[in-house]
Formats: sequence, C-alpha cells, structure tokens
Amino acid sequence: YLEEWLNHIELEVKPRTIESYTWLCNKYVIPSVGGVKLVKLAPQHVRKLIQDQHAKVSAVSANKCRAVLSQAMRQAVRDGLIHRN
Repeated sequence: YLEEWLNHIELEVKPRTIESYTWLCNKYVIPSVGGVKLVKLAPQHVRKLIQDQHAKVSAVSANKCRAVLSQAMRQAVRDGLIHRN
C-alpha cells in the first residue's frame, strides 16, 4: 500500500518531499512492516518500527518514519481500506 500511497501523493507534495518519503519508506518502513498486510497492521508493528529505528538512526529520522507511516495510514482510513489509524 505504501507504494500506492506514494504515487497518490506525488502530485500533492513537492518533489523533494516525495523523494524523502520514498527514501524513508524504502530504507526503513517497508523492510520493517512491509510484509504485514494493511488490515493486519497493529500498534505493536509500529512500535517495533520505531524501536528498531531508534536503535539504528537518530530520533529525528525515527520520528520521520513514524510520521510518514502515520500519513499513509490516515489516507488508508479515508479510502476505507482500514477502520482506524
């Protein structure tokens, strides 16, 4: 779903923003939670992503990963793909 979301927002954000979001998703988010189906994604998956990132990168980068995932999940709720974020 993240790749679909990135394609969706590409026209809504600046090129540098989409580049940053794509890099964060490919480098950190997808390897951590990409194997989990959207409807099965649970808070513990997100907590694990953040914990893993805090161990590897700065708190700022870890929070950016959480923010990108949160934006994608909000869009999934608006699209009716999941019930809550």
